[in-house]
Amino acid sequence: MRLNLLTESATGYAATNWQKTETSALTAIGSSEKLLAARPLTLILGAPRSGTTWLAKIFDSHPSVLYRHEPDMARRKAPIPVFYPDADRPRHATAIREQMAEFIQVRALKSAGSIPVFRKSYDHHLTYAARLASVYSLRLADIAIGSAVRKYLNVPDWGRAQSNTNLHVVIKSVSAAHHAG
Repeated sequence: MRLNLLTESATGYAATNWQKTETSALTAIGSSEKLLAARPLTLILGAPRSGTTWLAKIFDSHPSVLYRHEPDMARRKAPIPVFYPDADRPRHATAIREQMAEFIQVRALKSAGSIPVFRKSYDHHLTYAARLASVYSLRLADIAIGSAVRKYLNVPDWGRAQSNTNLHVVIKSVSAAHHAG
């Protein structure tokens, strides 16, 4: 397993690239865990208003990236402690893998429908048009109806991104930055 940490103090962002080189350590329960086992995971962590969204959208513009914008805001769970005894490491490692796998599945508008929407390698031109139309339609509905129903607005997975194992997963969060150490 390899862990790279890139920090830039001028803008306050931190990008953590966790690449899985041993697939036997991750049990494939669902397609998202298979995706995690097969491809690297890049976490972009930082303070609000520090350039993390800009950096994340640069990653998202690549056709082989599956990007999730702050999925931890859509799916809140009990926090995983930063410091814990060595005996608890297997339990927390499993919890972290499960949480990352769940973050890939988040289809909330805020997480899976960030603008601009880029065409991906798994997109046929018709599925890209459908994904684009659904994101903009849901954004209009969000404006018209209000934030009360925002958590119920989910972007359909037209291109079957969840099952594509040739993707690099990028997850951006500003609320989890304090857990990065």
